[in-house]
Amino acid sequence: MKIAFISTYPPFICGIATYTGYLAKALSQNSSVDLVVISEGGQNQEGDTFPVHNDYSRRTCFKQNILRRIDEDKPDLIHLQHAPDLFHNSQELISLFEEISKREVKLVVTVHTADTGKNFAIDWKEFYTTILKFGHIIVHNTMSIGSLNYYNLSVKQVHVIAHGTDFPDLPAKVDARKKLGFNDDNFIFLVLGFIHALKNHHTIIRAFNRIKNRKNVRLLIAGTARGGMWYNKLYILVCRLLGLLNRNIVYHNHFIEDGDMADYLAASDVLLLPYWQKYPSASGIFHLAIGSRIGIICSDSAKFSEVKNHMKKLDKLMFIPMLSISKWAKAMSVIIEDPSQNREIQDRLYEYAEKTSWEKIAKEHLALYQSVIGSGEDSSSS
Repeated sequence: MKIAFISTYPPFICGIATYTGYLAKALSQNSSVDLVVISEGGQNQEGDTFPVHNDYSRRTCFKQNILRRIDEDKPDLIHLQHAPDLFHNSQELISLFEEISKREVKLVVTVHTADTGKNFAIDWKEFYTTILKFGHIIVHNTMSIGSLNYYNLSVKQVHVIAHGTDFPDLPAKVDARKKLGFNDDNFIFLVLGFIHALKNHHTIIRAFNRIKNRKNVRLLIAGTARGGMWYNKLYILVCRLLGLLNRNIVYHNHFIEDGDMADYLAASDVLLLPYWQKYPSASGIFHLAIGSRIGIICSDSAKFSEVKNHMKKLDKLMFIPMLSISKWAKAMSVIIEDPSQNREIQDRLYEYAEKTSWEKIAKEHLALYQSVIGSGEDSSSS
């Protein structure tokens, strides 16, 4: 069974590139899979047992370059990873789907961001309809299916497969804290990753200002302005001004390399994910954190909905209204005062992490590939 991924791939700096790297490595462990990666910005990484080709760029006419590789490698199935910013020209992408179908190659598209309406990049109704005409869709949670139900589309060819979870080797907490400049008795809330307004740092800072009298508590904001854009740099300045009088807020405003992620996760007690996002998607940093057995407090948004039912009674402590400064402050205070509740959150999240290990997620993908290839269906008539 020959599978071709179309995606960004490491060392390209992109969450979906990281996702594809994990999934490709897990799938390649199965002897029945012959895998090739048709990538933007990718190259073979240590341990890869499959070819990675840097074949296209979103900034050029990508269709012909991708088709050239498909014609050369002749895969049985194409698996494309999609988010609106990965393919700026959605009409060219739709044309690519049509060309893949003409070649009688099966098509699966993982929709990492499931939205509705129209924007500068995509008409979602046309996008969903075209994929379902020629192939199958993977989404990461049941809430994403609502985006297709919005258009009264059949979901027979839509499959829910969770984002996978890695279990990184972490340094000792005391060593990680020393490396990052913290004391062993600090209680550390971490906000990690690229910074922009929809990550909602300003709400967290204003909430943290309400608990600033706790001398051993720290809010660590680690990351740099997304895309290096001036307006994201301005947002960082605004955030700094909001916490100007609070010496317990610590900024590491630089790009956090993959190799340093483990130090930040090991050093911290709770990861804060206050994202201001209403459309369904999945979070790579969320899955990295639960595999690292760190506690999480997150916004009550569709982005983290996959785990809400699993948390049971703990959901009221873990899921906070996105813009409620008082409720964020209360949740942080409760965790500081009763560390046992943080341990409960860690344990419940780790159970979910084990259910979504990359090994298990790869097996779900493999079963889908086998079903699609073995069905003998004419995708163009779906």
